[in-house]
Amino acid sequence: MTLGYPKTLPHRGEMDILTGTFPEEIHVHIKRYNMSDIPAEKPEIDSWLRELWYDKEKRLENFYKEGKFPEEDETKPYFPSSADSFRIPIFLIWNSGLFLIFYLVLVSPVTRSYLLFSNVLLFVLSTLGHIEDIDRKFENIDTQTETQTTSESTTS
Repeated sequence: MTLGYPKTLPHRGEMDILTGTFPEEIHVHIKRYNMSDIPAEKPEIDSWLRELWYDKEKRLENFYKEGKFPEEDETKPYFPSSADSFRIPIFLIWNSGLFLIFYLVLVSPVTRSYLLFSNVLLFVLSTLGHIEDIDRKFENIDTQTETQTTSESTTS
């Protein structure tokens, strides 16, 4: 999935939602892949994903030059203009959820403990490296253990 914002880029995350600053238009490009098209081996998956990211970056580059994705049919808007009527309810629901979270942080020791634990965990993981890197380290340890076990069993 690729998202394109031809007018207003969301640049402040949740602050944009809190202040009611929404992109005027969002263009969505979705491409589905058959399972048979997805490589099975890790090296092929890595190169396939790199190629997908490269294509996605090219598609976005073209989008910001042309203002639309090449496959887009301008005569068929994805959402009708009546979708604006959802702006206020979404704003209210989002902010009531934020209010509930702040309230729970103030009154609930369980919520505070959870937030402390999750933030410490995220800090540790970010200090050690990316989660994917940690996963690869464990993969390498498992592979080395399997290799040692196989070589020990063949020598016995």
